[in-house]
Amino acid sequence: MTNQEIYNYYESIPKTAKQPSRSRQITDHFNSLSVNERKSYIDFLYSLPEGENKVTSLTDILRNQAVDDFWFNERIAIIDGKSTYNWTPEQIEDIMNIDPKTGKMKSAAGRAKWIDADGNLKSYYGHHMLNVDKYPEYAGDWRNIEGLDYDCGSGYAGSYNP
Repeated sequence: MTNQEIYNYYESIPKTAKQPSRSRQITDHFNSLSVNERKSYIDFLYSLPEGENKVTSLTDILRNQAVDDFWFNERIAIIDGKSTYNWTPEQIEDIMNIDPKTGKMKSAAGRAKWIDADGNLKSYYGHHMLNVDKYPEYAGDWRNIEGLDYDCGSGYAGSYNP
């Protein structure tokens, strides 16, 4: 598939696609490419008019899907006893979306959230370990995400990119 064909394919996916979602389709396809093919496609986008905006739009889709995929896979790892994180029992309840009243999972989808002592909704973060601006070819890979507690202590406030 040429870069132009990839571009045409992504553009052909309706922006209102529901199942599978547009972001799922784009991310799955992008991740099926080799790293060199991904780099080539990113370079191709940069060569187009409004190229930087096109790369930003693509990486926004990829990074958000990768974070959702990370939390999905982290829940499976927790259930299987294979998480590489040292989550506390309270954090596991948050990540698994356990309802404190019923003890049952509220939802297996989405990002991990909890209510703090003041009643504010908080969220765990999925953070790209390789900076997406420097390594856009890994933007859609959930294995490039690390899970961070809201109080991770690293100074992460949404713009931290090592």
